[in-house]
Amino acid sequence: MSALVKNTKPVLRIVAPSGAMESPDVLPKAAQRLAKLGFNVELDPQAQTICQRFAGEDAARATALTAALLDPKVQVVMAARGGYGTHRLLPLLDWPTLAQDVVQQGKSLVGHSDITALHLALKRQGAPSFAGPCAGVDFGGDLVNAFTQKSLLAGLACASNVPLFTVKAKQVQAFSAEGVLWGGNLAMVCSLLGTPYFPKPEQIAGGILFLEDVNERPFRIERMLNQLHQAGVLGAQSAVLWGDFGKPVQVEYDRGYGLPSVLEYARTVLGANIATGLPFGHTAKKLTLPVGRKIRLEVTHAGFQGALT
Repeated sequence: MSALVKNTKPVLRIVAPSGAMESPDVLPKAAQRLAKLGFNVELDPQAQTICQRFAGEDAARATALTAALLDPKVQVVMAARGGYGTHRLLPLLDWPTLAQDVVQQGKSLVGHSDITALHLALKRQGAPSFAGPCAGVDFGGDLVNAFTQKSLLAGLACASNVPLFTVKAKQVQAFSAEGVLWGGNLAMVCSLLGTPYFPKPEQIAGGILFLEDVNERPFRIERMLNQLHQAGVLGAQSAVLWGDFGKPVQVEYDRGYGLPSVLEYARTVLGANIATGLPFGHTAKKLTLPVGRKIRLEVTHAGFQGALT
């Protein structure tokens, strides 16, 4: 995003396409903190509304998101939070028009978790976006993670041949890969398979798929990986970046079967090249990742690094 590079004040609008905020104080606090990072922040009134578990009626959320993405003075559209709700909006949005404006105006849609559905729908139309923090979740709490703040600014600047991330963590596999970066929340990625909002095969062939999730049992994570594999998606990827999956609940019946078992199965049976430890997911420390951009990935036994090509 050139506005950050030029040291101007890009306009950032906070909208809520998914769940409602639990407290009305969170988003104003987030707006103040984002303003201190150099943004001219606008808080859409819609983001503070509540309809059952959602941030307003479906039509109102779709209208607010559309208005933000089409407004010529807005450079960054940041989701207030995830939760559940974007699936209800997908058929209400004019995706070709939104994607065209994102590309032509250089817009940046930022968010994670449930916002994965919006990222993939834009990717389907050939438009980029950014998997990253949500305003309320990451900037409206008691503390803001310094790594997350720094990565947001660096990620939006999106400079070629500059490392997007450098992770120092022991790796089982060492490999190199190059491809389109895409993905997000594992459950959301799987939920869009077979729909008109999932990227076309040729758009993600040879890609680098990043994944995260939270509150999922290990067997459910493996089942979703199998779904991706059996749908022809996982095997078409040159690499998988494994983000934060929290602490999956294990029961006595599992008999030691946990995430390490899932990863071993994915590598040996499904044949995936996997790098673990990506700082992304439902955690305070989170990268901002350019969905739809081509990156070069270098993985050694001591860690890995990714850079835009």
